[in-house]
This record gives sequence, structure tokens and C-alpha cells, in this order.
Amino acid sequence: MARIVCGEGEQADDGNVRIYMRGAGQGVWGGLTPVRVGAAPDNSGPDAVVVLKGPPACRFDVTCHRPAPMFAFEARLWADWLAVGFGDRVTLVSLDGSRQCEHQLEGYFSELHDTGNALLALSGQGIARLARDGAVLWRRRDLGVDGVILSEIKDGVIYGEGEWDPPGGWRPFQIDFVEGKPL
Repeated sequence: MARIVCGEGEQADDGNVRIYMRGAGQGVWGGLTPVRVGAAPDNSGPDAVVVLKGPPACRFDVTCHRPAPMFAFEARLWADWLAVGFGDRVTLVSLDGSRQCEHQLEGYFSELHDTGNALLALSGQGIARLARDGAVLWRRRDLGVDGVILSEIKDGVIYGEGEWDPPGGWRPFQIDFVEGKPL
């Protein structure tokens, strides 16, 4: 499943999943009872609404924990979950909404990478590897101070760069895919 990314006041759609960010498409998802994801919404409502077109159709109201930074928002179907990255965390929600696994990240959330048997959640400072049951297999917290980019995964090694001296002070890293240890 392709990832869906959008920003404030935007909406995005991949054919199966639609995201409405705050201020976009208000009310067009009517009639669906929401599953709440993240913090309890304030009076201004959720930061985003994610709609799975189904069948059956499902609605997930996503609210960022305050005062967490909102650098990126991404939702994707992965394994038996809706994976949602936002603020300073990634949350896996069972497709029927009965179970959630929420994991706080180091710094701001930046993106998700589906490796097939695991999900990598990138943040401003590191990477967390999540298992298909929603558990964190490992965390690597020391890959940068203001950005982590994954270049490729090859022969059991994650290659990437971390920004240590913004703007532009990127340094390469290599970590073991299975254990998360630096190489």
C-alpha cells in the first residue's frame, strides 16, 4: 500500500484510504462513528480524519498530543493495522478500532517505511522498528538531532543519514536491521 502524506488544510487519497487534515473536507465523512487516535480532541476537533473506504468503511479521528511538534502526517495500511505517524509518535490501530499500540518517538515524527515484515518509524533523531504485533523490536535514538533519512536497506543493513549540524550537516550511518545496533 502506498503511503499517504498531506499537510494542514489538505486532503489526500490513494483509492483505499483518504486523509482530511484540519480545515479540509469538513463533514464529508458523515455517518461514520469515529475511532479516536492519540490525545483527546480539544474544542477545535481532531487534527486529521482518516477514512478507510472499506468495506466496511471506517473513520479514525487523529489528535496530536500537545505540545508535540507537527512536522509530518502519514497514514498507511500495514499488516492488519492502520499505521498513523504524527506529532511525536506513531500509532497502530487495528482495522476494527478495537486495539491501539502507541509509541512515542524521539523528536518529531517524519515518515514510515514498510519493509514487509516490519515497519520503520523515522523521527527527527532516530528510528524505531515495529513488529507485526505492534511491539517495538528496537529503537535507535542517536542518529541525528534534526532529521533522519533512510537511503536503503540492503543485505540486513539500514543505510541512511542524520542531520547533526542544521542546516545541512548530514552524516551517514549504517545500522543492523535485525538488532538496531550501529555498524
